[in-house]
Amino acid sequence: MSDHETEHRHETQGKETCCCGGRMPAAGVASASVTDPVCGMKVDPASSKHRHEHDGVIYHFCCAGCRTKFAANPQSYLTPKAREPAKTGSI
Repeated sequence: MSDHETEHRHETQGKETCCCGGRMPAAGVASASVTDPVCGMKVDPASSKHRHEHDGVIYHFCCAGCRTKFAANPQSYLTPKAREPAKTGSI
């Protein structure tokens, strides 16, 4: 197992790979304590290799790709997105 594999801890909806193509760890891996603001993965800040500081806050990422996306436009990931209203009769 590579270092990349041990950093990925998130729900995959049955897939064996994550957002950036890395393989998921085996079951039983401890959950992380922070969330990657780009893809929503859980990341262990103690072992995270991908970090970026923005406005005095250090953000942790699952992979270099997510870090690069965030660094290019942090506000697009930090601004809450508006939810679409539920369609009539959908519940």
